[in-house]
Amino acid sequence: MAKSTEFHWVTVNRDHTPEIPKRLNVSAYPSLLVLGANEENVHRFQSYMKADELLAELADGTRRWELFANGEAWDAPRPRAPALTGAVSVRTFAAPAANVPAGMFSLGGALWIAHMGELHRLDAETNSSVARFELPRSALDVATDGTHIYALESGWTAGKPIHVIDPADGSTVRTITTAANATQRAHGAKGIAFHDGRLLVLEGMHGRIHELDPDTGDVRSTIQSPERWLTSLASDGEHLVTGSREALLWLDATTGEVVRRLEVAYPLRSVGVHDGAVHVMEQPVFGFDRAHRRVQVWPTETLVYRLGR
Repeated sequence: MAKSTEFHWVTVNRDHTPEIPKRLNVSAYPSLLVLGANEENVHRFQSYMKADELLAELADGTRRWELFANGEAWDAPRPRAPALTGAVSVRTFAAPAANVPAGMFSLGGALWIAHMGELHRLDAETNSSVARFELPRSALDVATDGTHIYALESGWTAGKPIHVIDPADGSTVRTITTAANATQRAHGAKGIAFHDGRLLVLEGMHGRIHELDPDTGDVRSTIQSPERWLTSLASDGEHLVTGSREALLWLDATTGEVVRRLEVAYPLRSVGVHDGAVHVMEQPVFGFDRAHRRVQVWPTETLVYRLGR
């Protein structure tokens, strides 16, 4: 409470004054904004938080306001760790596109990388894109059974289909719909993989992994990981591999239990296994500039990280 007295609080009712959140580019609620006299974006943050997280944000708001009031630069991005991890060797190369990553897999000796709305096949020597196909923009992860490509939409949990794609030309061969999901409203599918011939879908927020019938889409079985807020799913042949905000995780494919954990400095978005090595891409961190325009803060260069053994 003491910290809150350092601010002058103004509550905006979006139903009564919709022009204000529109002008300030607010689309998530609750959002807290620290504004200058001309509505400069001094600091802003959103979503429900634990008490210590909220106090940290308020402290940062105070720090930035003091810089702003003194005519100093206030909007430098928070620093981040210089490397993804120091626990294993890491090699990097430029991703084939700059937009949000949407999965990786290995097929035909090549690494394939999806970005929002597009899929690229990379040259084995140069890691440059040699083929590009379109994907549904809501596809968040991709996998292969060795013959076809499977693209998972985030809305699978609400009845959206899995797209089965011909790797030769990018055409959709068929779709797989899980009929039982059609009456739901949740949007939480985050990963897809084939492991030991089984088609698996990750419901990331809850840490649930479902085995699907590849013909009907029916859920055959479900395992529960103790982890939550997972994203992307891959197989290294022995374990399932997935990412989170803090770590890369190897899961027992039968129980979902964590068998290995690699701490990382950047939140992960996409995970894939190629040429015997785990590859990851980070979740972009977005913010807002001084005029409340949405901008990508990190990474400044979209990279693929190949992790050593």
